Amino acid sequence: MQTFARWSLCFFSYCFIGWIWETLYVFVCTGHWENRGLLFGPLLPIYGIGALVILYVTTPVKTNPWMIFLLGMLGASAVEYIGGSLLEIVFHTRYWDYTGTFLNVHGHISLLSSIVWGVFSIFLVKWIHPELNQHIGTLPKKAGLALACILLVVFCVDFMFSSAYTIANS
Repeated sequence: MQTFARWSLCFFSYCFIGWIWETLYVFVCTGHWENRGLLFGPLLPIYGIGALVILYVTTPVKTNPWMIFLLGMLGASAVEYIGGSLLEIVFHTRYWDYTGTFLNVHGHISLLSSIVWGVFSIFLVKWIHPELNQHIGTLPKKAGLALACILLVVFCVDFMFSSAYTIANS
C-alpha cells in the first residue's frame, strides 16, 4: 500500500482511538457522555498528530525503551503545547487545562501529562503501532487508498463545519 494511504489510515485510526480514550475517560470521571474535541465526528486530530510525531521521532531509537520514553514524551508534549496554544488562539477555547498541576506550562502541558505521554510512547512504538500497521497492510492497495481518500474528505468537511460552528459560538 502506498505510504500516503498507510500513514493516513494510521492517522485516522489514532484520531479515533484518542476519541474513544477521551470519551471514556470523561465518562468515568464525570458520569456523563461528552463528545471531546473540536470535531463533530469521532476523531481527535491531536492524538493522530501526536502518534505520528512519536513514531517519527522515535524511529532511530525504536529498540531503546528509555529513548522511546524520552523522545516520545518530548514530541507528544510539544504537540500538546502547540495544539493547546493554537486552539486557544484560533478558537478561543481550551479542551484541556493543566493549570494548578505541578510543573505546568501555561496550562497546556504538565510534568505528569508528559510522563504519561512517555509511557504511552513505549506502548505505541512496541505494541500498538506494529499491530495496527500489520492490519492496515492486509488491505488491498486500491481499497486502502480509497478508504484513506474518503476519510480525508469526510475529515475536511467535518473540520470546516466544526470550525465554523466553534468560531461562531466563541
